[in-house]
Amino acid sequence: MKAKKLIVLTLLAILLLSTFACGGGGGEEEAPLEPGAYLIYQVDSEGIATPELALAELEAIIKEHIYTHSLAQPVVIERTDDDRISIFLPDVKSVETARDMVGSTAQFNLRELIGGQWVIAEVMGRDEEIKPLTGAHLLECHLSYDQLDAEWACDAELEIRFGRLGPDLLPPFTQRNIGKTVGIFIGDGPLIQVEITEKATTHLKIAPLSCWLADYLAETINEATLPLSLSYVGGYVYPPSTEPTGEEPTPTPAAMPEPGYLRYVDETNGFSIWCPQDWYRDEETDLMLNLVSTRSEIGEQMLAVWWFPTVSVNKAYGYATLSLAFNDWKAYAEEMHAYSQIAEERVTVGGVSAMKHVFEYRQEKATWTRVAALLLVKDGITYVIICAAGFSAWDEHELTFDSIMNSFRVLE
Repeated sequence: MKAKKLIVLTLLAILLLSTFACGGGGGEEEAPLEPGAYLIYQVDSEGIATPELALAELEAIIKEHIYTHSLAQPVVIERTDDDRISIFLPDVKSVETARDMVGSTAQFNLRELIGGQWVIAEVMGRDEEIKPLTGAHLLECHLSYDQLDAEWACDAELEIRFGRLGPDLLPPFTQRNIGKTVGIFIGDGPLIQVEITEKATTHLKIAPLSCWLADYLAETINEATLPLSLSYVGGYVYPPSTEPTGEEPTPTPAAMPEPGYLRYVDETNGFSIWCPQDWYRDEETDLMLNLVSTRSEIGEQMLAVWWFPTVSVNKAYGYATLSLAFNDWKAYAEEMHAYSQIAEERVTVGGVSAMKHVFEYRQEKATWTRVAALLLVKDGITYVIICAAGFSAWDEHELTFDSIMNSFRVLE
């Protein structure tokens, strides 16, 4: 513990001396630090024609993000070097909280799959210079959709419109990728994969999408329309905590599980999961998340009986151990009509021990359903992920169910 304290205090001293030191020689006293959180970011202005203007615009965007949290005192943003800025958030007592308040600091970008690696797409502009397709050239993300019969289902179109150099950059990109899958990223974090089906001139259109995914994409991409990209260097709070928290930030997934998936993050309920981008989200439910396969919209639901593929996520409280939660769940499942167990195993999902339970049961009207339930317990909360489908649809969707369950993560 003493060694950890020494490391923390040493790091704090280095940051104080190298980055936020005020005054200098001549016996002048340094101004005391104000209580709050101090963050350091590195600025990437490569390829930007007017970096000063872009940086001023970026600072205004960051302050707008922070002030939505109703800070009582003004935020201070200073340029500490040609490629670094510091941000001071008064009275904020956690680096993680401060970073959340700053919001997205990574640019939207389009990537191509080259040699098995996602590479930021580059094209030649009108001035015959090679330019990357990033948020520096993005104007807006526009969502439009037509409502279907179900209140929560729709056929959506997401238009990513480009301004500035966009009209010159998009045509060669889409032309060389017609029929191929490209990736939309926020910084280095994957967001979604889409197939280019037609040549675009002034905008990139993605269709079809379910409504909730399109809304999520539009909001996320618009937040990443930054003129410059920032990378987090480090941060600390003053006065320092007497004990290190030992908490590690949740890492961003390094890669998408399969083409056509989108990472869904629910900060309120503390989890993230990868979802098929063309599935619908049923909002007429008390579940934390309920996804329904597109097969439900083409007349394959029989007499209102649940047999088309669905995935639901919910949580419960009061279970101290996984075994207690699983025993109660299994007792409940065994009460289902014509219950028959298929498999039961202990697995690890996102570093957390879990139980996977696969069984079959028969609903009314003699319809058989297979269910895979994943249960895990962390910090006194039980998370339950249920994947279900009728016999005729199970084999087709079993790998999809496995990808969804294995992608589940509890947010720190």
